[in-house]
Amino acid sequence: MELETIKFELQLFYGYTGECDEFQVTQDSEIGAELLSIGLNKRQAFLDDMNSGLQIIVNELDAITVELKNVTC
Repeated sequence: MELETIKFELQLFYGYTGECDEFQVTQDSEIGAELLSIGLNKRQAFLDDMNSGLQIIVNELDAITVELKNVTC
């Protein structure tokens, strides 16, 4: 699943650098199409229900930007 891949890549970056990185999800991916079809205020709940470990930091109509949840940067 794409969410696991996004989380894994962000965890690798954090593990190697100790810094947070972010990932922008757009309509170009399967998960992006699904997330962007959900109302703005329901997207984080969707990620939480999927146990994604991701936190939305920018929530726009055509893209969302996520980072790891529960990490200190």
